[in-house]
Amino acid sequence: MTVRIAAPFGALLCVAAILAAAGGSVQAADCSGLDKTACERRAECTYVDSYTRKDGTKVSAHCRSKPKSSQSLRPKDKTSS
Repeated sequence: MTVRIAAPFGALLCVAAILAAAGGSVQAADCSGLDKTACERRAECTYVDSYTRKDGTKVSAHCRSKPKSSQSLRPKDKTSS
């Protein structure tokens, strides 16, 4: 039995497959799971040493994506008219 897919639907499936395969370049930096040396080599990653929270929870050392710049997080200045 042969299954025929309508051309527009087939093209959509091809585009979806290409985007899924290129997922690494489309998504944010994947820093999780890297050891300290590998993490420090990547510009988009930062290594966080282990620490204990105020509530006593111990957090293991890990690699993570760098936070967005504080410049983009600041509220915009309001100018008076």
